Amino acid sequence: MRDHLGFNDQISFTITKEKEIIRDGRVAILYAPDFGSGWFTWHRVLELLRDPEVVHLVECREKGAEEERAYFTEKIIRYCESTYGGHNYHGADDLMIEWVELGDKFRITEYDGAETIEYLTQTVWMEG
Repeated sequence: MRDHLGFNDQISFTITKEKEIIRDGRVAILYAPDFGSGWFTWHRVLELLRDPEVVHLVECREKGAEEERAYFTEKIIRYCESTYGGHNYHGADDLMIEWVELGDKFRITEYDGAETIEYLTQTVWMEG
């Protein structure tokens, strides 16, 4: 999918920010792997890739009962709106956490709303 600027929906960077959750040398990265609505590729707010409050809410949602899922998703959306403003947070229902080694380079790609985390070390580039 191309965004309004005509660029492919992928961003690459190295993890170096401070407001994040780190466990055992890995940082929590948020993404939405299911088809429908992307997370980062739809709102483009870098801080929301690793926001500790959203990570906490996703963890609570995953540990809770199925009937609590909508409650935690709504809390995620309300928190994002009050903290980051009016962006597209439709991917909140599908948010997952990927634990990425500190310093690893990665990018998030999106196809039809489904986001994928691709690591530089796992990407094979071909030559013509």
